[in-house]
Amino acid sequence: MFTRSTRAYRHIVCDDRLSWYFFGMLNSMKKLMRYVLEVAIAFTPWLISMYVLYWLEYREIWTSETAHRGKITVVILAIGMGLSFLVQSRFAAREQK
Repeated sequence: MFTRSTRAYRHIVCDDRLSWYFFGMLNSMKKLMRYVLEVAIAFTPWLISMYVLYWLEYREIWTSETAHRGKITVVILAIGMGLSFLVQSRFAAREQK
């Protein structure tokens, strides 16, 4: 057995503290990356709905004479934002368990 006065004990304790610090830092990085991915996934439906509006305008399918253009725009954005809210709510509920 090692006593506190031996060099080997000090070396083992120092390595143990260093490894706990290193693995603790890895855990915090994993948590941060998981949070970033969850936010990116949650924003995806909203971004897709915005891209759909851009694509409709770019391909000239969506013109200023299109009937009910404003209402359809609001519906497309509301669907995207609603889906984003549901995904973020799912992540938040899973985290609370």
